[in-house]
Amino acid sequence: VDTDTDYYKIQHAIDNASAGDTLNVWAWTYYEALEIDESINLIGNASSTTKIIAGSGQYNSDLDSVINIDSDDVTLRNLMVIQNSTDFSYGVKAYGDDIVISYSVIDFWTLGSGRVALHAAGDNFVISNNSIYEAEWCVQLTYSDGHLVENNILGRESSTSDPSKCMFNVYHSDNNVIRNNTLTDSRYGLTLVDSSNNVVLNNSLTLVNASSDKRGIRLDGSSTNNQIVNNTVSGYGSGIESRSDSNYFSGNILDGNTYGLDISNLAEYNKFESNTIKNSLDYGVWIHGSSQSNEFWNNTISSSDEYDFYLEDNSTNNYVINTTFSTVSVDSSSSLFIKEY
Repeated sequence: VDTDTDYYKIQHAIDNASAGDTLNVWAWTYYEALEIDESINLIGNASSTTKIIAGSGQYNSDLDSVINIDSDDVTLRNLMVIQNSTDFSYGVKAYGDDIVISYSVIDFWTLGSGRVALHAAGDNFVISNNSIYEAEWCVQLTYSDGHLVENNILGRESSTSDPSKCMFNVYHSDNNVIRNNTLTDSRYGLTLVDSSNNVVLNNSLTLVNASSDKRGIRLDGSSTNNQIVNNTVSGYGSGIESRSDSNYFSGNILDGNTYGLDISNLAEYNKFESNTIKNSLDYGVWIHGSSQSNEFWNNTISSSDEYDFYLEDNSTNNYVINTTFSTVSVDSSSSLFIKEY
């Protein structure tokens, strides 16, 4: 707090703070779980030296997160937040608007099913330049609009960590920008469910041990008018999986996935433009599940082990324009129109 008072517990400083105060937290290891219910700035000395660790000794039944934010206009910066007990379901849980979480580390030392490192439920967050590790869900945006999520590192903390963790979920959340993030060995990568008008830009998703049942970027439910642009996805079962309508995919590089593009579940009116899909272990583009009226403009699809395009299951009226590919299979219930201009 901007006074001459020193506190030995961060929670004591928070309890004595007023709206707009900045709390400078010096380098130390603090064994606490925090409740923030005031519009304050909580600034550590550095994320490598200012550590907040919550284990079973810090748990109480009213607090299921290491840091719980229940206020607007809160900033967290330069902190390391560590969950060290399965009693805590969340690392940071934030309910409010205009919250900034940046230059911090959120880590799970004690794993458990359904654990979430960073849960955001509000509007206009900035989540930037963080390293987030080991939880089942690294980032979860729920009923949240207008966020900027950029320059974060998500995934395994080391080569011995469980590769089935650290997924990024966007649920019923619109008008968010997700850009320049790196996801390493995130089992189901980035998933948008019933979320529209989002921009997913310049992200890198790599599954080091390639697996046929994992996916990099997935759109599901009523997710429309999203822009999926200039992302790189490799090593997944499906590089990009579209199960939704009327989205735009451009400039993505899908390399070494089982299926580069997996389009299913009645998906229609999507446009795929200037994507590079290569070295797919089965199909470069797999259109199935009665997916219709999708358009492919100026893509390059090459070196698929089976087919560059594979259509089945009543997938009709799909168009390919000025797209380079070599092999194609279309079953009797489906149709693909190929044009050059």
